[in-house]
Amino acid sequence: MIVDIEDMSDISEEESKRLRDFCTRVSALSDLFVQPQQQGDMTGVYTPNWFKFQYLGEILESSLADIKYLWTEGELKLEYGADEVVDLIEALFADSDYRRRAIADIKRTAVR
Repeated sequence: MIVDIEDMSDISEEESKRLRDFCTRVSALSDLFVQPQQQGDMTGVYTPNWFKFQYLGEILESSLADIKYLWTEGELKLEYGADEVVDLIEALFADSDYRRRAIADIKRTAVR
């Protein structure tokens, strides 16, 4: 599902909201991984790319400034490569100087 969304070249605001809603519903399935003797959510242990999926949901509802913050100050780069984030930004936001600057900042601060 992550790859299918990342492969979308243009995501309208309405599509973004629907995809975010779908991500929220899938995230609710984390209750399936609760074990009585364990404390905390074990979904990330049993589900590869769970944290990447959680970030995808956030990206779909975030502003460009929020995505840039998640990249530069948060832990987004632990789950995503710069190219993946840039592709999502290009799909979600119209071309503008602000988008170009945000993309340049993300590429400049990419983990190498």
